[in-house]
Amino acid sequence: GASSVHGVGGEKGGWADKLKVRLHAELYSSAGPGEKAEIYELGIAGESLQEVQGRFDAELQPRIRDAKPEDVIIIFSAGGNDSRADGQPEKYVSTPDDYAAAVHAFIHLAKDYSAHIVGVGLSPVDESKTAPLPGESIYFFNERLKLFEDACHRTCDAEEVHFVPVIGDAPSDWQQNYVFNDGLHPNDAGHEWICNRVEPKLRELLGSLS
Repeated sequence: GASSVHGVGGEKGGWADKLKVRLHAELYSSAGPGEKAEIYELGIAGESLQEVQGRFDAELQPRIRDAKPEDVIIIFSAGGNDSRADGQPEKYVSTPDDYAAAVHAFIHLAKDYSAHIVGVGLSPVDESKTAPLPGESIYFFNERLKLFEDACHRTCDAEEVHFVPVIGDAPSDWQQNYVFNDGLHPNDAGHEWICNRVEPKLRELLGSLS
């Protein structure tokens, strides 16, 4: 995914890092099973979903090696950068329909590697700081982010892929308590909240693996 997957805004790591730490605590505890699973965070800040897809094969092939699709879980989250406007508030870089098509293409590529795919939604922003970002002509709007999250959700449902909403279920005080001071990314509490949303689905899928 993009910057939130990478962990921007999280002083103790992002939600993907937190998932890794929690699983490592079990795998490598004194009574743990050891290297039963490998967990990789592959987010790059600023990327669109198409850019994530462009590096997908090169990122996955050396990591999963000869693993069977039944033994691979792919969790993806990108779309905030697809939703933004550049230069002017209504000069959007993409449309929800174009983004849905990108999600569709990404899922079909991911299915070559994994039988267990999870889409994760987009986090809200503080528009007083993101419309535009300070010193830049780049705009992020919550209404637009919600349209893109909904487009991803619908596409995941159509492709029978799991989906974890974020902006659709975010606490009402998100902007006050869950956003980093850039107004754009989750803070540590925000990443913790997203992690707590994703972890049950990950555990459910891990429990289904042989």
